[in-house]
Amino acid sequence: MPLEPHKLESSTACPAYFLRPDDRAREEQGLLVDYEYGGVAIQDPSQGLRVRIWKLWVDVEDVRIAPLDALGGAVTLFSGAGITEVTLSFDNNMTPVIAYLQNDDLKLRWFDLSQSPPQYVTNNFGQGIATPYLAFDDKRPQFIGTSDVMLFYVRDRKVWVRLLRERWMVESEWADIPDHAGRILAAGMSRGNRMQLKFAVPPDFMLDLEIGGMGFTRLDLGTALYGGFTSSATDQLFIGDDTGFSEFAAGDPASYVWRSKDHFLRSPEAFSTLIVDAVGDAEIAVFADGDLIAVVPVSGLTRAKLPSVAPALRWAVEIIGTAVVRKVVLACSFAEAQNAG
Repeated sequence: MPLEPHKLESSTACPAYFLRPDDRAREEQGLLVDYEYGGVAIQDPSQGLRVRIWKLWVDVEDVRIAPLDALGGAVTLFSGAGITEVTLSFDNNMTPVIAYLQNDDLKLRWFDLSQSPPQYVTNNFGQGIATPYLAFDDKRPQFIGTSDVMLFYVRDRKVWVRLLRERWMVESEWADIPDHAGRILAAGMSRGNRMQLKFAVPPDFMLDLEIGGMGFTRLDLGTALYGGFTSSATDQLFIGDDTGFSEFAAGDPASYVWRSKDHFLRSPEAFSTLIVDAVGDAEIAVFADGDLIAVVPVSGLTRAKLPSVAPALRWAVEIIGTAVVRKVVLACSFAEAQNAG
């Protein structure tokens, strides 16, 4: 079933500021916290869906919810290990709808009125899906009859959407990912009364040492070296010889140690995925806020899971070996890294 005409992509872009609290984008709050306007209490829509702002967050393995003005009364909705991202909405009955990534699987927990008795159920949409975001398209009372909860996510460089009224069973293509964009930072109604999505560019969530098409490579130590220089913009490593500075050197590979600059993020992230595009063998060490969290052997194109850590603002890598390394990617899931383009 195709989307209804009024839910299709606009033919003309009309960007505007987000309504509260969607203006509190993930670049400020991170991936384990979300906010949503809702009613006065869970399963109480009697005063409408724009009464209180609710907060959803992950506390170790517990997914908790509470009104922003009464966080002391928080309740745990469910628990699970390996949750790296959450997003919140409410249906018309003021029942929480939660999408989350757990061990790279996209899962959706919602209240299914067709069950006997009605109860919470969890859909598992599997892997290969990145950066989910839930939004209630229009909370104005006059549109309650046609309003809906929408689940956006990224797969294969496209934005897809599923709707609650279709019981999440129909996947519809929404739009192409903008060039050089990465994860969805926010989705919701804008002040121009249109559904709007905001994207991050890869450096907001991904450490890419090939920005601008330049990577770094092994060094030939067979000639005199006069010092080194690392570009502050790209982390490109240059080395000096008797002819001056050059990016690449010829000759047999030699073992090297290379440490990246510290990459400061806009908000703390708990990266869980490492991808290294390399030719040859090396080891890569990953640092979060200055602490060593993992050492991963590299041989060719390497994908690895990182241990669970607290979100950190400062990330860096150190490489030891002889490999030509083209790219190092840190992300919150393999799908996110693959969809970053």
